[in-house]
Amino acid sequence: MDYIDRLIGSGQLAPGQRLIESDLISELGVGRMPIREALRILAGDGIVELIPNRGARIRTISPRQVAEMLKVLVGLLCVGIDEVASGPAHAQIVKELTVQAADIKRNIVAKDGRGLLAAMVRYHETIIEGSDNAYLQDMNRRVHFHHYSRHVFDAIQFSDLAMSASIYAEVTRSLRARNADQACRAFKASMAGFIRSIEPPAESLPGTRKAVAKPRKK
Repeated sequence: MDYIDRLIGSGQLAPGQRLIESDLISELGVGRMPIREALRILAGDGIVELIPNRGARIRTISPRQVAEMLKVLVGLLCVGIDEVASGPAHAQIVKELTVQAADIKRNIVAKDGRGLLAAMVRYHETIIEGSDNAYLQDMNRRVHFHHYSRHVFDAIQFSDLAMSASIYAEVTRSLRARNADQACRAFKASMAGFIRSIEPPAESLPGTRKAVAKPRKK
């Protein structure tokens, strides 16, 4: 599962691409049953589609679903931030985040969109794994952010991605000062613009209609 997840996040597996059992068996050096079990679990998590008599393929996710995932991510990160700020490993986690924030800045300067997004995901994972909250960590793994990050990369302009990423230095400073509320507010502000750039307008969503303007009385 982790192997497939990483291939999606790195762009080696694209939405709609078929997963060939024999290729996975050869690459991973495992039997057919573990491969099928992994695909079954990924299908349950909404990452893979199992097609009768045709195998499996990477599921395509709509911009609306990506935006909904990002809203959930903000909530998870705020829980992680609160625990890191008050946790015993605070100094070590902040040290790691400082290095990663610098990596984010380098990718912004280099205008490397894929590298920037990968650095942002690593930053998120450091917060969640550093929280030492087993339930939060399990939720993070079940969401499969690597899958969504590929869709984010396809859906967003680099300028919007860079604008969102520029806030990570502020988040790091706030966490260093153990100011969890300020760090969470910065993340929310950053992600709000990010989500707006991805989420489709309300009138384009299924089941919605544009309001019809009534003629004004003379």
